[in-house]
Amino acid sequence: MKYLAIMALVDGTLDHKKLARVLDYSRALDVEAAYLTDLVEAASGHLAWATADMWRKNFDSVLSRSSEGLDPDKWIRPYGGTNADPTLVARYDALGKLLRKCLRPAAPTILRRCVRRHPRRAF
Repeated sequence: MKYLAIMALVDGTLDHKKLARVLDYSRALDVEAAYLTDLVEAASGHLAWATADMWRKNFDSVLSRSSEGLDPDKWIRPYGGTNADPTLVARYDALGKLLRKCLRPAAPTILRRCVRRHPRRAF
């Protein structure tokens, strides 16, 4: 079913005719799956709901448990805003200096792109 569901999206847009075929197959095979619900909701104009549901499921898979009650933004970026940690900023600055000594000159740039720093700190 997953491969059929992907075919409804393969051209970069949600093809309603293909989705209808996928749903026919899923009913015939008695397959109920969350990804089908997300596709139906997206096709029904509830894209924000479908996106939020997919985001929650991805977040749950990272945690290996339910994320109910957690704010994903705060969990992913725990040191932002009032929780800014100057000690952590200093550690990453020191790591950047070490990388400049040990690796090629592009390493600090790569580090800046990959690591979320103190939000008030300019690069």
